[in-house]
Amino acid sequence: MTGIVSVIVAIVLSIVLAWVTSRAWRLRNTPLRIVASIVSGLLTLVVAVVSLVGLAGIYRLYTPHGGPPAANHATPSRDLSLPAMLLIGAGLFPTAEQPHISAPQIAPPPNTPAYGEYLVDTTGCAACHGPDLRGRTPGGFGPPAGPNLHAIVPTW
Repeated sequence: MTGIVSVIVAIVLSIVLAWVTSRAWRLRNTPLRIVASIVSGLLTLVVAVVSLVGLAGIYRLYTPHGGPPAANHATPSRDLSLPAMLLIGAGLFPTAEQPHISAPQIAPPPNTPAYGEYLVDTTGCAACHGPDLRGRTPGGFGPPAGPNLHAIVPTW
């Protein structure tokens, strides 16, 4: 909740700074008018960009991305600070990108290849081991790179 409040404060601050910029432009002293307008205008621009990136972070964090709803499970708190919202909004800290699920998912029978594929898809193995489970190169944000599972289990 503090992240949302911080973004709202940034939006209000950008509106106030825009008003200050318009007032600075009305000054009679020309050199002071130019300096005050440039400084307050740049501050307005910076705070407005922070507000927009924070709004994008709130959207990415709080909108459902197609995952199945939690049934009889407590959902974790999504209370993030303004810097966290800015990182998410700028795309520097990705959230889970899940395909849209429109119907309940039923697990295939155990000990079958379809069940193995179901487990890999639902537990998010591709996040660490890559999209084809052949390993992911280290670096960047996200979970640590996992090894090539095809080399570990050659029958895959």
